[in-house]
Amino acid sequence: QLSYSNDGDGWYDNKDSDVRVWNSGKTGGAQWSGSIIGVADYGNNPDSNNVILKLESGGPRDLFVGFNRAKGINKDNVEASNEVTVIEAGRDGLGYSQSFLKANLKEGESYTISNWQGSGEE
Repeated sequence: QLSYSNDGDGWYDNKDSDVRVWNSGKTGGAQWSGSIIGVADYGNNPDSNNVILKLESGGPRDLFVGFNRAKGINKDNVEASNEVTVIEAGRDGLGYSQSFLKANLKEGESYTISNWQGSGEE
């Protein structure tokens, strides 16, 4: 399960660098540019890079993008080591919810979402 708390009671301290919420709007082709770090690097983040990018879907289930860095507490990953993960979860990410791994991406790969925010766009 993937969840975080906006009130600081969740996985992270609710610093601006923890979770970046991004609403691309309904226009296709929108892009976010930035850096994310793995949870194993959370305590060593002098550049204040994001840990999670939350993509607002406009519905009850949002997408969360993270980097599954295989070191420290994640050194024994069995899936998606050193890959970007795309996870779908409900409850706006504000509580426990069943989550689904939608994609794990290696460098140069992409994941396309059809009919983003009901727009008919990708």
